[in-house]
Amino acid sequence: MAGQAGNWGTDSIRAWGGHWRVVQALGSSRKLPKMRFEYNYATGDSNPNDGRHETFELLYPTPHDKLGLADQVGWKNIHHVAAIAEWKPDERWTVQTKYHNWWLASTRDGVYNAGGSLISRDVTGTSGRHVGQEADFQVLLAANKQILLGAGVGRIFPGEFLRKTTPGANYTFPYGMVTWSF
Repeated sequence: MAGQAGNWGTDSIRAWGGHWRVVQALGSSRKLPKMRFEYNYATGDSNPNDGRHETFELLYPTPHDKLGLADQVGWKNIHHVAAIAEWKPDERWTVQTKYHNWWLASTRDGVYNAGGSLISRDVTGTSGRHVGQEADFQVLLAANKQILLGAGVGRIFPGEFLRKTTPGANYTFPYGMVTWSF
């Protein structure tokens, strides 16, 4: 958990965020997945005009894949629930399926992407709380001690808030990656 206090221009800052995780192996066989259940929370601004900045600010840039592979929802003004199943068919391969569900912490604040930029806001608070859901699939291969290869896809299904404040279309994010550690 992290708390934030201080000043944001002329506004005082009072914000916090937390991350909780439960991990459970379903057995010792490689055929059975290891399950992870996560809950993430970050405060949002309940009244943009009251002189208090209550939106939790990201502590580090580009937190890829913390609240979904598509990186369209970030750790600001959010309730996030996730279920992740992970298989390791052998020491080099990892296969993951993930489900994410998001709600606004404050309906008068907005939804922010993984980099912390505002996507959409309704200061009246009348566009609903449910942001949407995401389903992800990811495969990782440790080619050797230095190179990790990966590919995956994330698909977002907009909830009431996104349908009312954006065009409300589904969003698909395929990706491939190479990570070289040196």
